[in-house]
Amino acid sequence: MLNGELDSIYTDDPRGPRYVLRGTIAENLVDVVCRFRSDGTLLIVITVYVVT
Repeated sequence: MLNGELDSIYTDDPRGPRYVLRGTIAENLVDVVCRFRSDGTLLIVITVYVVT
């Protein structure tokens, strides 16, 4: 996932923007959904899944 890219930004969530990062782990295409804490000091990973 170190070479992943920003795939999407969802701004319609009242808790703040969500970001979808897409990359590969062990030859599997993986999405990581995350957001920054409101003060911007921490990246919170919400979910990780293999793209099928």
